[in-house]
Amino acid sequence: MTILGFTVDQNSLIFSALVCIIVLLLTYRLTITIDNNWIKFSMGIGLINGKFAIKDILDCAAVEYIPLGWGIRFRPGKIIYNVAGSKALELTVKGKSLKIWIGTDDPETLVRIIREIKRKQML
Repeated sequence: MTILGFTVDQNSLIFSALVCIIVLLLTYRLTITIDNNWIKFSMGIGLINGKFAIKDILDCAAVEYIPLGWGIRFRPGKIIYNVAGSKALELTVKGKSLKIWIGTDDPETLVRIIREIKRKQML
């Protein structure tokens, strides 16, 4: 079979399609959940996920960046989980050497929620 001038066998085409479907299932959305004790996130169908105790959050901030792709990205001093956009919630977590960036359309609201929960825990 010829696609765009390249000869491709059927097995390669099927394998490529399967890889694309798997990547899509793993990264098609990013869900962030915050309660009084945890910040949790999961990507796609939930195989990629993480959680951090609110008490272990040393700092949080809203950040903007140039995405250079989506999924899981490593940059100096940070790891980024995102599926779209150019904004993220930045977390500095006790015991973690890298800052955690979790992509979101509204990081300012998440920062406000986390700081309010931490303030209430200190009372």
